[in-house]
Parts: sequence; structure tokens; C-alpha cells
Amino acid sequence: MTGEPAQAAAVREWKEETGQTIGAPRLCGLVENFFVLGGRECHELSFCFRVELAGPLPSHALDNAAVEFRWVPLAELPTILLYPVCVPDLLNVPAGQIAHFVSDTRA
Repeated sequence: MTGEPAQAAAVREWKEETGQTIGAPRLCGLVENFFVLGGRECHELSFCFRVELAGPLPSHALDNAAVEFRWVPLAELPTILLYPVCVPDLLNVPAGQIAHFVSDTRA
């Protein structure tokens, strides 16, 4: 929402998509994503947060049953297409630090 800080948006989005409340998310990364969509070049900025769940992970998003939530062993991450593609690297950002990642699939 316009005028909503990224941390508040993360809390709201998690609640809307899972029905769960989370504590204060901790920013761990900024991702710049360059890509082409419908013949147009796009530049997307994503704020990525670490969160702690208050309960079990739901199986699907409340607002889109096609979106599945599941735990994946870290060793399997390279075999799964995730967005942003730097998710494995985000998981390695030390607590209290923020990393900047750039992905460019325009070529």
C-alpha cells in the first residue's frame, strides 16, 4: 500500500496470505531484479525479511490455493525454482546484517 513501510507490509502480507501473525520482521536483504515481461524491460526492488513463525506453516496461501508452502531441506534448494533466485544466498546472510543482490535475466 502506498505510504506503508516495507516492514509493516511484510507483517500485513504474511497475515493476508497465511492467516498468521508474526513478530517484527528483520530486514536481511535488498534484491534488484532486472527482467523482461511482455516485451518490456522491468526493474524490481524487493525487501527481504527474516520472520519467526508463531505456529505451523500452512499448506497453501489463503488468497491463492495454487501457492504451496512447504519446508525444503537446504541441500534441495538448488533443485527448486524460487523467486527471488538468490533465496539460498539470503538464508546465509548473518543475523543483524543486510546484503544486496542483483539478478539480471534480460539477456
